[in-house]
Amino acid sequence: MAVLVALLTIQVATLIILQFPRVQTFVAQTVTGAISEKANGDINVGKVYIVFFNRILVKDVSIVSNERSPLLDSLKSNFGYSDTLLRCDKLSVSFDLHDLLNGELKLKKVAISGGEFNLQTEENRRTNLDRIFGLVKKTEKDTTKSPVNLLAESLKINGFRFTMKNHARYTFKGDSTVNFADLDVRDITVDISDVHLRNGTLFAGINRIQGRDKSGLTLGTLSGKARICGTEAYVEDFYLADNFSQINSRYFYMKYGSPKDFSDFTKKVVLGLDMQDSYLNFRTIGKIAPSLFKSRMAFHLNGEVSGPVCDLRSSNLFVTSDSGESFVDINLRLRGLPDVSRTMAVVELKNSSVRFNDLSRIIASINGTAPNKVIASLAPGADYSFRGNLMGLLDDFVVDGAISSPHGGVDVDFVFRNERGYGSRFKGAVAANGVDAGAILSKEILGKTTFSSQFDVVFKRGGGIELLLDTLDVDAFQFNGYEYRGLVARGSYIDNCYDGSIVSTDPNLNFSYDGVFTFAKDITSASRYDFIADVRMANLAALNLDRRTQVSQLSFNTAARFTNADNEFVNGEIDIRNFNYRGVNGIYNIGDIAIKSLHSSNI
Repeated sequence: MAVLVALLTIQVATLIILQFPRVQTFVAQTVTGAISEKANGDINVGKVYIVFFNRILVKDVSIVSNERSPLLDSLKSNFGYSDTLLRCDKLSVSFDLHDLLNGELKLKKVAISGGEFNLQTEENRRTNLDRIFGLVKKTEKDTTKSPVNLLAESLKINGFRFTMKNHARYTFKGDSTVNFADLDVRDITVDISDVHLRNGTLFAGINRIQGRDKSGLTLGTLSGKARICGTEAYVEDFYLADNFSQINSRYFYMKYGSPKDFSDFTKKVVLGLDMQDSYLNFRTIGKIAPSLFKSRMAFHLNGEVSGPVCDLRSSNLFVTSDSGESFVDINLRLRGLPDVSRTMAVVELKNSSVRFNDLSRIIASINGTAPNKVIASLAPGADYSFRGNLMGLLDDFVVDGAISSPHGGVDVDFVFRNERGYGSRFKGAVAANGVDAGAILSKEILGKTTFSSQFDVVFKRGGGIELLLDTLDVDAFQFNGYEYRGLVARGSYIDNCYDGSIVSTDPNLNFSYDGVFTFAKDITSASRYDFIADVRMANLAALNLDRRTQVSQLSFNTAARFTNADNEFVNGEIDIRNFNYRGVNGIYNIGDIAIKSLHSSNI
């Protein structure tokens, strides 16, 4: 009994003595000094307070390297490395004394205010953490020790900073770009509850994590239910929001061989995400990929994505445009991120729907420019569906597949290239079957058409179209109530000017044309015509161009060179040969006609 009383007396006396600040600080400094002797650095503690036997308050904690070498000096001067591994202004820990006396550590509240943690890769993937504490990879696990159970009701961190540097992989990407070889995250706020360690796995409820990278990308909120071990971090009910995007996911995971893999994050850390009603704005991606910095493209996402950043894959990814008017259901693989300029995409479009006015906004959002008015005006209110494949770089790719719509079907095989400062280029082949051109262009005079073409078209950044036709074979084309057949065209249409040839073998319009004609851009400019034509037969009545009679046919050869200003004044000449006309009263051989016109304000 006396021994028990003596032991209790010693414990109580020890706890009472530890209430004196000087004793508390002395004990802490003695312990840290002993650890420092075994570490390659100085472990410092400013003040230690033990309050009411259930709370420890530690101020001014730091772990600082004391090693000097030419390599470390070079890293500090050239890459901004720091001697400080850890700095903590204030650490407060409250616990249950009864549990502690029974050998179980149950923390009620852990609070960290102010400080920083600097993780730096020095050489051969060795970090400053490895060097200071002499950490080596364990080859055998000690199974004789019982697992440690660490419990904490809450963990809160405010005003913290985290940096991660890897000089071997550093390249300057711009002040506004996240650099995984030179991370600097400040204003870190952490609110975590129900923390416990079981069998080497840490479990925690993440209520909120916030921070701001030096690039300007801000993590507004990160939350979920986490479990973390030496090779995986897994978060259920994952939610993340930054300046521009919001990601909701059933889960998010990161798999890695060891924490060292984070120094080569884009290649060695495997990600997994199951998005539910998420919103991704390319302004977020632009913070990681500088080539997309000006992009304003945004999508709503549903589906799973997995793989390292450099090789992401997804099956059954459902993507909806920012406006909600367009969608695609795809299988996807992206190889090469975060270097977007070299990223290769392989996409299977299983189903899709798009409207041209929305398509114009999507194309414009790639470069952050205004929507193209020509594309936006096509097929108002109609949904177009595309099924096919896409392969190539994100701004230079090949597309093949089939388009279906209320206005007919089209097979396409073309290359898309985003030419910066110039426009969007489409080059390839297209074949249309019964496409209603009138409905697409909102022109009642036009009807259905069936054709095939080899083309090269540019929708210019400032507006307008440049079109090169290697060949255009028109099997059928409805115009003004008549269906033309057997038309072949070649040439170019640039700056409102068509330069090329047209041949028609239609039974009611047999002709050949070769030359140039332009359309006036505005009232200050003139239309120009310079061509030769051989009209072997034109049945104007059948073509519905002459509705006054049932018989109205003509034939002639012509060469013309003239301009037409403001649809009133014609300057130039027209030479017509072998002009013949057939009407209800017979054939009229008119012969040759020469027309010259000159307009001058001095006449």
